Amino acid sequence: HHAWPVSELHIIRDAGHSGGEAGNIDALVRATRTMAIRLEE
Repeated sequence: HHAWPVSELHIIRDAGHSGGEAGNIDALVRATRTMAIRLEE
């Protein structure tokens, strides 16, 4: 996280290792949208 200055660390409450858990799905969708916006710039 500190090696990449524009990175963001998100702690997902009540989430495990599966990408299919509700908290992880929400975080992955938000991260994907953020990355898409940054790549358009």
